[in-house]
Amino acid sequence: VFGITGSSGKTTVKEMLAAVLRAKFGADAVLATAGNFNNHIGLPLTLLNLREHHRYAVIEMGMNHFGELAALTRIAAPDTALVNNAMRAHIGCGFNGVADIARAKSEIYQGLPENGVALLPAEDANLPVFQAACNGLKTLTFGAEQGDIHAENIDLQPLSSAFDLVYGTERVRVSLPAAGRHNVANACAAAALAVQAGVSLAEIAAGLAAFGNIKGRLQQKRGIRNALILDDTYNANPDSMKAALDVLAKQPAPRVFVMGDMGELGEAEAPKMHEEIGVYARELGIEYAYFVGDNSAQAAEKFGAAGLWFADKDPLILSLAHDLPENASVLVKGSRFMRMEEVADALAETK
Repeated sequence: VFGITGSSGKTTVKEMLAAVLRAKFGADAVLATAGNFNNHIGLPLTLLNLREHHRYAVIEMGMNHFGELAALTRIAAPDTALVNNAMRAHIGCGFNGVADIARAKSEIYQGLPENGVALLPAEDANLPVFQAACNGLKTLTFGAEQGDIHAENIDLQPLSSAFDLVYGTERVRVSLPAAGRHNVANACAAAALAVQAGVSLAEIAAGLAAFGNIKGRLQQKRGIRNALILDDTYNANPDSMKAALDVLAKQPAPRVFVMGDMGELGEAEAPKMHEEIGVYARELGIEYAYFVGDNSAQAAEKFGAAGLWFADKDPLILSLAHDLPENASVLVKGSRFMRMEEVADALAETK
């Protein structure tokens, strides 16, 4: 049983690992969390689907308060656990900063058996917090450029990436049909997990090459006026928002950023974090930006004159449908409660 958590990328890591394990052992050998059924209701429902023919269970675990992962780990009883990262998500749920979030995430390690394996994010600022939770467990680190399992010679293309996957003296070239440095890191996380199942680096590379588009995670769609729509609407925090903007910045111009509010950041911090995204998009040279939601007004102000703000989605969609330039590259992203997929779908459907 593999247990996977993290502020960002956990569903992607889960799907990458499932793709690798299915390529090696067959589809019937692997049970993976459906969608993001990762809480106290969804996780038991996933485990109820376990059958004798399953050799591996790939279980995603989410949390937004202390004690939640401890409870989920008791239910799932993973042999191997991975925290993908600790980021500025759920700050508004009673956590006093990212270090607090890291401590809550590290409950997954504390629930491992004595012979369990803890996989740690080498590049995370809170690596010492995770290490402190491992208490004599076997550990392995991973990361895009640091860690026992890492990537070298990274080549980031607009819609894909390639890199050397390195573990000890072994090395294999990986062609990944997913864009962004963050997805290289996600692939290294999945590789660290797959190694625990005895999968070779060459087999990992083959599985990652078969990894497909996940709904709402930089999902590529063709839209109006031949636009490329990057639907990253599943969820958002400031760090995942920046990672998605990095991918948009690599697309052909004109580039259009469509941002909805980010949630669970706390009333005190939320305006500042939205401002940060507006500044970041402007500094990347993104040509146009559309913002919707109360806090995104702060981002619009910082983005500048080429940014338009809307109180709700209907006028935003009308404006985009009317004004979107030919052959645009469009990133749509926001937190779950904003339902920004309605914007992405409208742009993809309105021909």
